[in-house]
Amino acid sequence: MSKDFNTAEEAKAIMYDINDQLCRLPYNPDLSKLCYNICDMVEELSKLEVYTRRTPPRSRYHVEYNKMREEIRAAIKHLENLILMLRLMS
Repeated sequence: MSKDFNTAEEAKAIMYDINDQLCRLPYNPDLSKLCYNICDMVEELSKLEVYTRRTPPRSRYHVEYNKMREEIRAAIKHLENLILMLRLMS
């Protein structure tokens, strides 16, 4: 399982690792699509992180940033569980 992340850069590093794991497994277009969608979410998180740094602590960007970060954490955990099942099946 991957480490937890606090910034978009850390999330990108986790996604690179997951993508590398997917490349070593038999081709599965569904998992690849899920990985690319999470990468898109991480890009959006990166943009929100910039807005969050520019605004006061109680702005709506902070709420959106925290919500998206939790969604990405859940999606990464789900993808890692699917990769584990694929490893066990192959």
